[in-house]
Amino acid sequence: MDIYIKNRTINNETIELKAGDTIVATLHNVVFNNCEVIFNDTYRNIVLGGVDFNHCKMIFKKKFINAQWKRSKILNCTLSGNLIGNDFGGFPDDFYPTTENYHAIFENNDLSNCILDGIRFFKVDFNTNILPQWPNFIILILLEIQKG
Repeated sequence: MDIYIKNRTINNETIELKAGDTIVATLHNVVFNNCEVIFNDTYRNIVLGGVDFNHCKMIFKKKFINAQWKRSKILNCTLSGNLIGNDFGGFPDDFYPTTENYHAIFENNDLSNCILDGIRFFKVDFNTNILPQWPNFIILILLEIQKG
């Protein structure tokens, strides 16, 4: 089944993407409030542009690989599963003007039940998020230091 979700607010629902589902269009201008979003298959190279998750539970049952959460707001959520090469937060790139990307937010989230591999966080305050313990480890490289 192909998944199209655009310009919509979804409240208090369980959204389950089953094995074989194809996300054929970028989720765009979608707000999930108090939802449970379950990814049951391995998804690769997804761009989730302008998607807001508020007080949601996101469960990745299989590897979620190279997703770009551009211009997305993820607030007060619980994430669990295996995330590989995902990009969170606001960052400039060649496809969107800088001002649009910097409204992305990643705050007050619990990733303690995640396995993180090659995850990049841009403009994220780690004091507000719970990160997983060993065997995960986080290397923080501040952009301001790199410019110097």
